[in-house]
This record gives sequence, structure tokens and C-alpha cells, in this order.
Amino acid sequence: MKGYLFIVFTLILFALSSCNKDKNNTKEVDTDLTLAKDFHKIKEEAFRIFYMLEHLEQYNKVPSSAFPACASITFDTLSTNKKIIIDFGNGCKCESIDGKSRKGKLEIEWQGNYFQENGTRTIKSTSYFVSYGSNYYQFSVDMTVSTVSYLQFLSTENITLHKSTVDKITHTASYTYKWEKGKDTYNDLYDDVIHVHGNGNGKNLDNKNYTSSIAANEAIVLDTGCKWLIKGILYLNPENKNQRKIDYTTCDSYANVDIQGRIYSMNFMTLD
Repeated sequence: MKGYLFIVFTLILFALSSCNKDKNNTKEVDTDLTLAKDFHKIKEEAFRIFYMLEHLEQYNKVPSSAFPACASITFDTLSTNKKIIIDFGNGCKCESIDGKSRKGKLEIEWQGNYFQENGTRTIKSTSYFVSYGSNYYQFSVDMTVSTVSYLQFLSTENITLHKSTVDKITHTASYTYKWEKGKDTYNDLYDDVIHVHGNGNGKNLDNKNYTSSIAANEAIVLDTGCKWLIKGILYLNPENKNQRKIDYTTCDSYANVDIQGRIYSMNFMTLD
């Protein structure tokens, strides 16, 4: 009898030990989409800023349907350093661009011809905010763009997204922009196609490091006939976390985020 009880007791201890091992080996599933959402805001807005100001610089005038009447646009093309300022005031909905509301100012200053190699321009923001849902978020923008070849540009970008007065995400990157289509139809805002690829790094809301990359053969595509990014793959590698793969697939308000083979849907209409 004692031998039987000993065997039973041993089996119970073994079972409990196995359960504890399984429990200890179970890792929490990584489902955090915060960095993916915040980085999307930065990359998409950099795209829009590039397009808005480059479109104005290219022809030194405002296309009839490009900007809402509430946006004040000033040209100074007589100085050596030519300048364009877009002032969105205290709130201005940009329906023809992407449907978002903006406020504050964007300014571009440049030297040289837009189409010629070595043309350079700087883009900066002043108290610049963009709406997502019912919230406005501030973007601090400092971009330097140079003409590499005809309609191909190299952009060095320093952008900070302020989620609150204390919470922010920073991004520093080097991107190549290629204007693939639409340069000859200035008054048609909905036939432009721009590709971007490159690498960057920054700090997330927790002040942890991350890197980003977009390969040339998986370039992110802005088609101005759509209010969303329509194609491309973006990789995010946050410190001490798994890689996030953001896959833009078509003209809609969704992208797929792959974290360790698990696919999550990111809805741009509900970004917080």
C-alpha cells in the first residue's frame, strides 16, 4: 500500500511540475499595434506634404481644385531662395487631397530648377496639425529634398508626431521618391502616382528605439486617385519586440499588420 501511495504521489508531483513548466514557457502574444499606427501617420503625412509642396513648386501656381478655399497660399518666386507658404489657418478640410483637416503652416524654400539635378528644397512646419477622427495631432516637420534625376528625389526627413504634450514618436529617415505618373497633367490631381522606398530610425512613445525599412521592389505607392496608400510593404523593428510588417494592399482604409505570422487589420478611419 505504501508503495502504491508513493507512486501516486510521485505522479502528482510530476504533473504539477509539467504544468508549471508549460506555464513558464508560455509567452504573451504580441498584439500591440501602437507603433504601426503611429508610424503610419508619419509616413502617410510625409507623403502628402511632399506631394502638396512639390506640386506647387513644379509650376509656381495653384491648380484650380488642389486646395480648399480656406487654405491661403503665398508664392515668392523672385528671391534667390524661392518660397511657398501654405497656411491652413485654424482648421481647413482638404477634401481633394485626403479628406483630413489641417491647421497651421507648411513652408517650402528652394534653389535651382525643379526638374534639374542638384535642385534643393527645404520643407518646414509651423504649429502644424492634422486630424484623425475627432483628434488633431501635431507634426513637427523638417525635410530636405534634392533632385537626383528627372522626377526622382532624395528626401532626408526629421518628423515628430506629438500624441500629447508629453508623448511623442520621432522619425529620422532617408527616402527616395519617384514621380511615376501624372507630371504632365497639372490640373488633374487624381492621376499622379508616386513611389517611395528607404530606411529610417527613431524612438517610440516609450522612448525605445526602432528602425524602419521599405525595399525598392516593395515601394509604398501613393496614387492621388485614392485617399489611402494603395500598395507596398513597410517593416518596423522595435527594440526588444517582434518585427511589424505593414502590408498596404489596395485602395481602402485598411492595411494588414503581420506580427510573428499573426495578421491584424489596421483601420485608418479609427486610428487614435
